[in-house]
This record gives sequence, C-alpha cells and structure tokens, in this order.
Amino acid sequence: MHIELFDTSKCVWSGPEFPPVGEFPPASTIQADDLDRWFWEWARDREGRGTFQKEGLFLIHANGCFTRRAHQQDLQGIELLKHIRLTPWLGPARAWHAIVYSFEPLTSILSRKPGDLILMSPGVTFLRLPEALLLRDALVRGYPKEAWASLSLQEILARLPKASPQDRGFRRYIACDYTPPDSAHSISNWWGIYEMFLADSKAAFPEYADSSPLPEGIRDFVLRLETKKAEFLEDSQRSSPSEDERGRLQESLGTARLALTKASARKSIVYVDDEASNGWSVVLRKYLNSKVATACTLHIVDKSSLDLRTPNDEGDRAAYEARINEIAATINELRPQLLILDLRLCGNSEANQPPNHASGMDLARAVRTSSRYLPILLFTASNKAETLVVSGSLDIDSYWMKPGLGEHGGWRSREEDLVDLLEKLTVLLGDDYTWLRRVSDAVERIRTSTGSHWWQQARTWPGPVDNSGQSDVQQPSPERHGAVLDYLDSIMYTVRMILRMQESPATRLQTTDSLESSVPIIPESLPGRLCAALFNQIGQVVELVHAISAVRTSDEIGTNARIGGYKPYQKPYVYRRCDWWGFYLMAWRNTFSHPGSVATLQQVKRAVSDLIAWLTVAPPEIQSFAPETRMRIAKKMSKGGRFGHRSYYPLMCLRETEPLDQVTVWRGPNIPPVLISCEGPRQSHAQDDRFREQLTMRPEFEALTAESLKIMV
Repeated sequence: MHIELFDTSKCVWSGPEFPPVGEFPPASTIQADDLDRWFWEWARDREGRGTFQKEGLFLIHANGCFTRRAHQQDLQGIELLKHIRLTPWLGPARAWHAIVYSFEPLTSILSRKPGDLILMSPGVTFLRLPEALLLRDALVRGYPKEAWASLSLQEILARLPKASPQDRGFRRYIACDYTPPDSAHSISNWWGIYEMFLADSKAAFPEYADSSPLPEGIRDFVLRLETKKAEFLEDSQRSSPSEDERGRLQESLGTARLALTKASARKSIVYVDDEASNGWSVVLRKYLNSKVATACTLHIVDKSSLDLRTPNDEGDRAAYEARINEIAATINELRPQLLILDLRLCGNSEANQPPNHASGMDLARAVRTSSRYLPILLFTASNKAETLVVSGSLDIDSYWMKPGLGEHGGWRSREEDLVDLLEKLTVLLGDDYTWLRRVSDAVERIRTSTGSHWWQQARTWPGPVDNSGQSDVQQPSPERHGAVLDYLDSIMYTVRMILRMQESPATRLQTTDSLESSVPIIPESLPGRLCAALFNQIGQVVELVHAISAVRTSDEIGTNARIGGYKPYQKPYVYRRCDWWGFYLMAWRNTFSHPGSVATLQQVKRAVSDLIAWLTVAPPEIQSFAPETRMRIAKKMSKGGRFGHRSYYPLMCLRETEPLDQVTVWRGPNIPPVLISCEGPRQSHAQDDRFREQLTMRPEFEALTAESLKIMV
C-alpha cells in the first residue's frame, strides 16, 4: 500500500511503506505562499510519478504547516484533506482513507472551527496524540466493532473504509464550511472563462497540464479551495453529452470557428468588460480572425481603462455620467463593426443594481445616441428575465449569458454554450449586419444633406397628366425631408427587428452567409408580419415623395398612377410621371405587404437598398412612348376583351427601339410580349424581378443600379 505522509513542510513522505523508525523524512522541495498553490505543485509532482493510480493511504497532521508564515492554528492539514476530496483530477486517490492526527482533541478543533466537520466524514480516522503514537493499537481501539486484534498493521490499513466524495451525502461535510459570496457575479465571470476553455480543450483538467492553456489568473481561480467548494456544491449538473453527441458538438464547434474566422476578417470590435483582462479577452482572441493579412482588430476596455465607480450620491452621479459619455464617445470614434458589452462594469459593487440601471445599460444608451445601428452583443452573468427584457428595450442586438455556477449555471453543455457564442458573433459580424451598417450610413447622409435631394425640389416629369399632353410638375417641398426620415427610421427599426429574429430559435429566419440566400420567411410568423409592415413602409415613402394622397383612387394599382402608369376603368391607359424605379418599388409593396405574402431576407435587403438608392440618386427622365404609340396602346386597351382592365408594365419603353410593328399587328386574344401583366401580385412576383432586370440593363439607370449595389454588397 502506498503511503502519503503530510506532517509539516519539512516532513512530506511518499512511498510504499512508512518512513523507517528513527529516520526523519526528507524536507519537501515545494515552496509556496498559499496552500492552494502548494497543493497544486504537490499533485502535479505525484501525478508525474504515477502515484494516484495505486492503492494508498493519507497520513495527515491536522496542525501541519506547509506554506511560508503558516501557524499550527491554521489547521492546514485539514484544508489539504478538503483539497484532496474536492479534486476529481486525483482519480482513485481522491477516495483513499485518510488518518488525521493531532495533539489537539477533536472536540476542541470542531468547537473552534465547526466547518472542519469533514473530520467526521466516512473514510477519515482521527487520532489524538500522544495516545495514538502506536498506530496499530490506536486503530484497533478506534474500530472496536472490528475483529482486528490479531491482524497486522498492513492488514488493518487494507480494511479501512474508503471515502465516497461523489455521494450526495458527502455534501453536508463541505456545505458546513462554505459561505456563498454576497453576489455570484465575480465567480460566474471566472467560471465562465474556465468553461469556455474546457469546451475546446483536449485535457479534462487543463489547470494541471504541463503547458496549461489557461490564463494564470483563471488557473489560480480554479485551483482555489473556495472555488472547488462552489463547484462541488453549486454546479447545476450540466448535461453530459453522449460520445456521439460530443462528436457532433465538436464538429459544430469546428464549423462555427471557421465561420467566425471568415466573418471577423478585417473587422474592428470593441470589447468593454471589467473582467476583460482576467481572461475573457483571451477567449475572444482565440476565435477571432488572427491571420496577418486579414486580422480582426479587438479594442479592449477593461477595469483599468473604465475607471468607473458605482455612484453613491449626486456628486458621484455627475462624475459617473460624465465618464460614461466619455467612454461612449471613444467607442463611437473607433467606428467598430461590433460592440461587445458587459452588463455590470463596476463589478460586485453593483451586483444588486436592477438591470435597467446597470452601468452596461447606461453605456449602451450613451452609445446609441450617435451609433443607433451599431450591433451590440451583451455579455452578462445574470439569468434574470428582467435583464433580457431591458436589453431588448435598448435595442441590444443579441444576448449571451456567461456560464456560471448554481442558479447562474447554463442548462446546456459547455460545448453548446461556446458554439452559441461563436454563432452569435458570426451573425453580428456577418453580411446582414454589415449591410445594415451601410444602410444606416446612407440614411445618415440623407439626414445631414437637407434641401439637396431631388424629391425636395421642383421637377417637371416627362409623362403628361393625361392624354391632353399637359406636363406633370412636382412642387418643391422642404418639409418632406423630415417626413421621409421618420419613415426611414421606422424602416431601419423594422429591419433590425427582422435581423434580431435570427437570434431566437422560435422565430429564426435563416442563416445568411451569402447574398444568395433565398429561404422564404413564414408569412404568419412574427418575422413574416414584420416583413409585410416593412414593404408597406417602403410604399409609404414612395407615396410621400410623389404626393399620392392627392390623387388616390379606389384600387391599389390605381393608387400609384402618379408614379408610373395605370388604366382607370373604361378609360385609356394613362402615363404620368414615368418614375419606373419608384413604380417598381410600389409593385414590391403591392406584392409583399399583404397577409399571406412570402418574401425572403434577400428580397428584404434588396428592396431597402433600392429604396435608399432611389432617394439618393434622382431617377432618370425616360419618355414612356412616342405620343402616337401611346395613343395606339391606349385605344387598344380601352377596347377591353382579353386585355380587360388589367394593368401592365410597359417594358417596350425600356428597349432601345419601340416595336411598333407588334402594336400595329396586335390582334386577337394574345397579349404582346412587350407587356408584362402585373395582375395578381399576391400569387407571383416574377414580373417585378423581370421589370427590375430591364431597369438595370438600361444605361439611364446605371447610377441608380450602382448606388443600390454599393449598399447591397
């Protein structure tokens, strides 16, 4: 049987037998200022020797002194026993029987330190010195119910009961010596970092590895006895995936890492967290793009840079708010593509502060005053529903809870937590949110260039008011600028809500790694209703610019008469302003703003990009037809028949030559190929796409097309 003797720092024995009588064991070479580090060095040394795979016994002096400046009253031997029982890395040695001896009686130790009840736990024998100097006789007296009088010492030692630290009944021996922290904030922060390293580590206990990947602060935290107690007592028993499930999770983790490396290339990220320098920044840097040519820039704002304190009075409040505004200004000057923000930046001093008044939320409000569409990912150790509600009210784009212990522990495996974090980062750094930033920049340019837009100025449109040939004149309207911006702000908010739906498993639209994404949005879902509202808002902007309310008719296609063209009931076809880009936007509105319509996120992005381009670049003045051609078509359409009273896109006006022969020979029920029906928009939008393709092919629309593409890609 292997013997591990802990008497003092000068007497630590390891061997198959007891130290020879009369010989003093060699002094320990371990030198440490705290017992946690001393135990870590001892355990690594013994593991290197293969000690823990044997059958063995611990002999521990309760009053032993093992660190510098230790005293016998510290009872470091008992603390070592707790370390042994709470360190799964020791394997079978964790359950070895421990004989604890002391010149102090057990009752005296427990009255002075009741938390040392572990001395009464199964697998421990306490011996009082000097009565127990003869170990064999002391054990025979200590176990009177056993018939050990005729056995040798080695035979008795082999029969001593082992400990069962995995049993639930053992918890009471640890709980009596554990005082939960006033707040789980700090321990959740540290433990969350450790969990993230474990999720992607080949070692089950990286803190004991020769070349530990853990930052030193995290390793020291994990090695602390208090941390081991918290893990043992408060761990929420995370789900343990099966081998097949673990393999799938590792594959998902690899995929998520590659996607984030791609999404974070050449991006600028600001990370604000009082715990950033304690390991979280290391976690982020590990997964963000670090290639020399495409490296991501990560700006760290940690505790030393924050210089924030929880305000206690009005004077503190003023200084606090001034500092919050300074930090927000610094962030906005960096113009990052993503802000990662911790909920509580003042640490434990604001642990009991309601989420709405947490320093992280105050900073989010300040940042939003200048960067309304900067993606924000909220880090928090809080699992309260109130935190989620408040973050949503401040337009926080995504929310990730740091895995903690106890009630702050996650319900998923650590691998799933890590994959979730990487996927959230990928979405917020991906194509969709990058596009949103380009749109927001374009909206800001529209906001700051008052009075210079074509839709605020006087303009004579090429089309006549009616068949009389009278021109349609747009009157100047400076006040239209504010009204258009109100609609654009509403559109931007709706787009942001649609993108946020991707973060909810219940309403997720699709994963959009490229602009080729075309998965339909479910019509009756929340994203589907938001899309319908969005297209309706796009139509309202076009109606506002063209003052549709002044010429509104009873049918929806007749409503946009002023933009392109329409055929009133039993009247010739009327061409008005011939704003074919605006006419196309209205067609999209008519297609997708109704219940039951089906759009894709790709179409949402394209429609918004086309709208911003239309507001930025004046639409070209293109005559629809020569007057005689227009009159011929009007007469043909007024006769009804197969044509009926349906409306059509006049594609012939977008060709280089007018196919007059097709108009001239137009007979019978067939509709000429130069016209595309726009009836039944709820059933098909192929005609809208074809019409837009014709627009982009025309040289007159080159500037509009280029502006839309600049926003889109």
